[in-house]
Amino acid sequence: INHSFMPIFISVIPKLDFINKWFS
Repeated sequence: INHSFMPIFISVIPKLDFINKWFS
């Protein structure tokens, strides 16, 4: 994975986890 893309990828994971918890 491109290093410039990694921070975005890492920052998106908690958001997806938060949405998953919020909808469940």
